[in-house]
Amino acid sequence: MGIQKGFQHAWKAVRKHKILFISLFILQIIYFIVAASVLLHYQVKILENVEGVTTPLGQANYDENALQEGNPFLADSGQVYSQYLSLKTNITWLGWSEFLLFIIFNGLLWIGSHHLLKKQTIKDSINQCGRFALSSGLFVVFFALISTFLIKTFYWVEVSQGSFSQSGDALGILFFVLYFFLSCSFAVLPGSWKGFSKRFFNASFGNFFRNVGVFVLFTAIYISLLIAIFYLTEDSAMFSYALLIVLLIMLLMTFLRLVWISIVQHYEKDHN
Repeated sequence: MGIQKGFQHAWKAVRKHKILFISLFILQIIYFIVAASVLLHYQVKILENVEGVTTPLGQANYDENALQEGNPFLADSGQVYSQYLSLKTNITWLGWSEFLLFIIFNGLLWIGSHHLLKKQTIKDSINQCGRFALSSGLFVVFFALISTFLIKTFYWVEVSQGSFSQSGDALGILFFVLYFFLSCSFAVLPGSWKGFSKRFFNASFGNFFRNVGVFVLFTAIYISLLIAIFYLTEDSAMFSYALLIVLLIMLLMTFLRLVWISIVQHYEKDHN
């Protein structure tokens, strides 16, 4: 199944189950609002913590003679350490909060999407919840382990420079790669537990280049719309258009999820 047939299959399912699709669209909007609110809340705290660390370091005593005479490197090293611990705490709380929201809302969205494309029994839906939680948990473990290594590698060097671009870029690439595999696992949730690993392998590697191409295309669409929002929000008169594009993104995410499932499942079946 190509992209065109994937769109056609998804559109046919939407026309058949309009109420369920609208419900998923509304749920997508609610998830965006809640997740964005949590992110904004902790982003403010994290930026305050970063400033609490970088500002004293910028005013630190780098004079070798003064240090040899016993003058401290930092005027208040305890406060800097406190801000560093607070930074770690806020990042941890942000991560866990977003993870729980992801599990709850995305679990409903993906399982609901599968139900829209093909009617599922209650038992099937419960099993899908388990596989969704397993895939999400493994994603978090891998992301946490690798990102921790990256942050430890770049953190103090970037703090001294007052820039976190290197670790930010590395974390962005890591998230993009891992989320591709996670999306493949979400697309093959239906079926038995025994065959889940095989379905995931076929979806992720058996059709790697085709699925990556579709994934990159959909991601490029989202990024293009986000860039449009960024430029529109710079002009207060265009703010209403930015809101419309946000709604368009939510609608696209709801529909393209159906297209993604249709394409991945069709490719995966070709290898069975």
